Amino acid sequence: MKRPLEVYERPHCAACGQLFTWEQVTKKREGRKLRFCSNNCVKIFDDYLLPTYGSDLLMTLSGSVFETP
Repeated sequence: MKRPLEVYERPHCAACGQLFTWEQVTKKREGRKLRFCSNNCVKIFDDYLLPTYGSDLLMTLSGSVFETP
């Protein structure tokens, strides 16, 4: 029997960190598929987070923001 996922293991938004409860938006950035809670968070990620922190930002994100095959 599989154990339930802990909160930190459940999918989170790559921009704001919000835990997903319903829908999510998946976008490919820097060769990785990232999860976002809305198109607004995609815009924040593209217009602020990625230009400010660069592609090294992806190395600091929790594994729960990446979509797995």
